Amino acid sequence: MKANFKKRKINEKIFLITLSYGGGLLVSACSTSQIHNVQTKGEISKEFLYANAKCGDSEEERYLQKQIINQLKIKNIYGRDLNIKCKILHFDEGNRFARYMVGFGAGAATTTIKIELENQQNEKIGEFEVSAEMKMGAFGGSALNTLEESAVKIVNFVEKNYIK
Repeated sequence: MKANFKKRKINEKIFLITLSYGGGLLVSACSTSQIHNVQTKGEISKEFLYANAKCGDSEEERYLQKQIINQLKIKNIYGRDLNIKCKILHFDEGNRFARYMVGFGAGAATTTIKIELENQQNEKIGEFEVSAEMKMGAFGGSALNTLEESAVKIVNFVEKNYIK
């Protein structure tokens, strides 16, 4: 009798853990991003202490700029040293309904961003592109998650390769 009670309690815990994990997947937007087309002027050197961001004037570019600056502040590397210039080349919100109902890539939101890095003399020292894709999320997820994921990827790349 005691063994059955313990077994039932363990099964309940496993069920609750599985349910909470699955629910977490439904609520979180699942986006991925990658960096490509990296070009540098000479060798990459970690000569900068801080970085800032300036993106274009569209609503999405202003949002991206805010996200990059927030990430720089979180890492305590925000300042006027290395300039991150960003331009959204492609932003497709996809189909939220298809992401919610079908998932697995249907209606995916996609983003491609060009990044140029400049020193304080406004000399270009490097450039790269970031592509992001969101295939699923709660209630279809927001396409802005691709910009948030891209901001994290951009700041991590800059910190790893350019910040002392």
